[in-house]
Amino acid sequence: MKKIYFFVLIIGLIFGGLQTASAGRKDESKNYRCHTEPDDRIFCLDEKERPLSGKRTREVNGHYVSIENYIKGYRDGLSTFFDENGKQIERVYFKQGIKNGMDKIYYPTGGVKISAQYKNGLLNGQVDVYDDRGKLLGRMRYKNGILYKGSCRNQNGKDENFTPEFIAAQPENQVVTCGAQ
Repeated sequence: MKKIYFFVLIIGLIFGGLQTASAGRKDESKNYRCHTEPDDRIFCLDEKERPLSGKRTREVNGHYVSIENYIKGYRDGLSTFFDENGKQIERVYFKQGIKNGMDKIYYPTGGVKISAQYKNGLLNGQVDVYDDRGKLLGRMRYKNGILYKGSCRNQNGKDENFTPEFIAAQPENQVVTCGAQ
């Protein structure tokens, strides 16, 4: 009977570990699992079903894929994400699981692609978009997720202001990329 119990325990640990940490990913601290709440915040629990707190790192093939800070189960503070080669692709600040503060998205070459400000999960303030050589392609202003002013550079390098019709047609809380690839 003890052998069967031990076997079931080992199988449970193996498959339980696969469910709590994504396949191929290593969490240097401890296993944890997350779910998306109705308000789109990600909530995480540790292996003892307690809200996750502290710094968490994940790796794939020896490269970081994320370094995140958690307080009471929610991302809080700086989170940094990396591609499969270990190159930084995003640095974003959270407060209680919601984007709050600066969010920078990077090209694979390391240059900034988008620099945006968030407040309570909504674009709020200045957003800059750059090409892969670091040249400014566009600058926008948002308030509570709504674009209210902006321009993109045309092929001649001149700023073209957004028309009221263009602004009105933009989806809420979405960055205008001005052709950035």
